[in-house]
Amino acid sequence: MKFEILGTSGFSAVGPVVQELLKRAGVDATYVQPPDSDNRFFKGEYTAKLYGHGGSIKDPYLTLRLYQTATTAVPGAHLANFPKWSNAEYDKVVDEMATTPTDNKAKITELYRKAMEIWLPEMPDIILTEFYHRIPMNETYWKGWPTKDNNYVNGAFWHLTHQLVLNELDPVQ
Repeated sequence: MKFEILGTSGFSAVGPVVQELLKRAGVDATYVQPPDSDNRFFKGEYTAKLYGHGGSIKDPYLTLRLYQTATTAVPGAHLANFPKWSNAEYDKVVDEMATTPTDNKAKITELYRKAMEIWLPEMPDIILTEFYHRIPMNETYWKGWPTKDNNYVNGAFWHLTHQLVLNELDPVQ
């Protein structure tokens, strides 16, 4: 295999490492950061791309829904079916998960396994990396930032949820 891995400045520390690991495994991969990286990604004009997709570490539904057929129509950068994968049976399983109470762990686990039985053989997305945003917050002038003890929202200022961070901030002085 030979291909480019598209990236952006946010992946400048990760991209070269992924490239090297793939090369060690026999894949002729090259990490690049062209200015049109995201445009090519959104149009589907790429082979590989390092990108985050806004899934969840707490609720599997929030990640599984990213691969539902209906999410291909969602505009913007996150919460969209970027591979444009479609599977009606998978959609039904994820829809059932959406209406299952989150405290019903047995049912959620059963549905997750059913979804993976469909998703894994087709592998619409290859997950090579996992990371959490590493965003320093300074409490010299403002307090109320998201922390490990109060992780009320992702602290990334570029996300649509940043207003929730601003709503929680209080001046220190």
